[in-house]
Amino acid sequence: MGRPATSICRVRLAESDAVQEEAPAQNTSHLLGRLASIRDILKNLMISDEVPNGSRIYKELESAEKLTNT
Repeated sequence: MGRPATSICRVRLAESDAVQEEAPAQNTSHLLGRLASIRDILKNLMISDEVPNGSRIYKELESAEKLTNT
């Protein structure tokens, strides 16, 4: 015969826990990747000639770029 029903439930619960533990690490990795992309966009805007150095917009970009440093 097979495993008792309670044993099967325990295995499924353990598998479910493993999936839940993996998800935060994947979410963190995805978030860090997105932050790096945002930081690159901000840096490119800051070095472009379209945003004058020292302007309020430049200072906001600079502040946002610092927040995205990982």
